[in-house]
Amino acid sequence: MTDIKIISCGKKTISGLSINIENPSQKHAFYILFMPFGKATVSFNDDTYTLKSGDFVIACPQDTLCYSMSRRTKSKLYYVEFVPEDKEAFLDKYKLKNGIFHSHGEKDVRTAFAFLLNEHMIKSEFYEFRINAFFTQLMCTLSASRALPDPYFEQIRKLAADINNDFRSTAIDVTPYADKVKLSKDRFSVIFKKHFAYPPHHYHIMLKMNEAQFLLKSSNLSIGEISDYLGFSNQLYFSTAYKKHMGETPSQTRKKHH
Repeated sequence: MTDIKIISCGKKTISGLSINIENPSQKHAFYILFMPFGKATVSFNDDTYTLKSGDFVIACPQDTLCYSMSRRTKSKLYYVEFVPEDKEAFLDKYKLKNGIFHSHGEKDVRTAFAFLLNEHMIKSEFYEFRINAFFTQLMCTLSASRALPDPYFEQIRKLAADINNDFRSTAIDVTPYADKVKLSKDRFSVIFKKHFAYPPHHYHIMLKMNEAQFLLKSSNLSIGEISDYLGFSNQLYFSTAYKKHMGETPSQTRKKHH
């Protein structure tokens, strides 16, 4: 998983007015813009471009960037400003460079941005883990959407997205994803871990445990109801897994916050 610090992220929607943003990126930060629909004019390193639906911009710290959104059509921009722990490793990992590109998977990029923005807004339990996971998903999606030659990116990104979308499922099956790139399940899991810090099954259970902790602290659901909600076969199995990963029983977490 890429260690990053999110400076800011969000979305801008404009209809009937114009909006101008001058030099949005801090000197030490990267900046990504994505336009799911509408039009915008971008000044990028002294050249002017028109962004259309599906286009995205990657600006490195040394780049100059400003943009304006059209007042004639309803437009939306997603953005994220961030600082990677290791700039060179970050660029090499995702095979990215600064510039303006077109995404061939707009829906997947929108979904990845939505997860990232939501987590940044609510700052749930284990925020650092979740924000890094969603950021990695976004970067894999952007890389895959440019049809890079790496044959593993798309299936790794898709599996992570499917787990995030349906983490309440009882189990995940890595086989269909591994088969599409002609890898064994074990080899595919090793590659997945390089991107998300955990193998798929561990990543899956950690999402369940984070959600369980949140519900134990903030809801009135019983432990049995939380177990059922998260897809565990019985409450004993849930409690055992929770203690293993969180260091205390569900009852102990509940007592601390109720």
